[in-house]
Amino acid sequence: MQYSENESADIDIKSKLRPDQVEKLDTFRSILEKTGLLQPGDSIGSDDRTLLRFLRARNFDLKKSQKMFRDCQAWRKDCYQGKSIDTIYDEMDPFNFEQRELVYKYWPMAHHRTDKVGRSLNIQALGSIDVPELKKAVSPEHHWRSVIVQCEALTREVIPACRKESGHQIEGAYCIVDLKGFSVGQFLQMKDLAQKCFQVSQDYYPETMSKLMIINAPLGFGTTWKVVKRWLAKETVAKINILGSDYQAALLDDIPAENLPTFFGGKCSCPEGCYFSGAGPWRKNRARDQNNDQQTSSNGQQQSQVSQEKEIPPIVPVQSPEQAAGTAPGTQTVLNDPETILNSQDGKPEPPKIARQETEFYEVPVADQQTLAAARPDQ
Repeated sequence: MQYSENESADIDIKSKLRPDQVEKLDTFRSILEKTGLLQPGDSIGSDDRTLLRFLRARNFDLKKSQKMFRDCQAWRKDCYQGKSIDTIYDEMDPFNFEQRELVYKYWPMAHHRTDKVGRSLNIQALGSIDVPELKKAVSPEHHWRSVIVQCEALTREVIPACRKESGHQIEGAYCIVDLKGFSVGQFLQMKDLAQKCFQVSQDYYPETMSKLMIINAPLGFGTTWKVVKRWLAKETVAKINILGSDYQAALLDDIPAENLPTFFGGKCSCPEGCYFSGAGPWRKNRARDQNNDQQTSSNGQQQSQVSQEKEIPPIVPVQSPEQAAGTAPGTQTVLNDPETILNSQDGKPEPPKIARQETEFYEVPVADQQTLAAARPDQ
């Protein structure tokens, strides 16, 4: 299934633009076609919506937008280990791939249903990420391929399906990042890979995030946020809301209760688990699902046997020593751009209590080590 310029629920997107933006869109298309960067049927998308994503990401600067598009097309031809994104996407179905339950157990992520506008929910449980166990369970190569096919699924299948289902203009996803169980020590283990994920999303899938809700932000997250914010464009930062543990009302303002997982205060409880179901408009009459029915059934029996042998437990947050001991701070306040997350019990900022961990899986730059080290308790 490719992102087609001949979609149903077609909306004259140019009518939403200013005259000068329409002119730049037409000029941009002409430049890309003349230079051979855009061909009919390209899986990147040859419709106006796709081109607008690159223009908006560079504030309608034609030269910068052209460079961004050129770099993206080059990456798509050789995005990992000499393979194109089309080849990798054909080899790995984002909704049904080998070792999927293990990947999602240690790096939970999902496209799951829609919000009230019709945008897909993209859920990432960063507080449940366990890099050392992920390394033991699957190869770094297999995990990275799973990450990039999830990114590709958003523009190739998920957003177009949401647009068709809603009957109106949908350009991005509603993202939820859950930090329950998150610690600076954990962040050090995943930092470089997380930065790489942000880079791929911003550089090769621009303007696909409509809103980002960071929930369960822990004490001391302000220090981590200082590092993360440097990776993000200011336009991206403007779409981010940071909440503590009192986030349910904010999510339910945007998301129907029946679509929000129960572990976030909603009513959705997919039989196979909300992280694994992939439920949403993009699964309706999906040819790839239908073609793989027989194989999926066979694989399901094998995976059931493997799961029983390995006794794979449900996804649970990685706990810091303080949380395990029951001494973690209480309810968190709601902040939009925090320098520190405050303990609501006394309203005073406190440094996080961090378990000292080795970061053998990914290298952490010296400058960021110094920034994060400042948050550690006194020796």
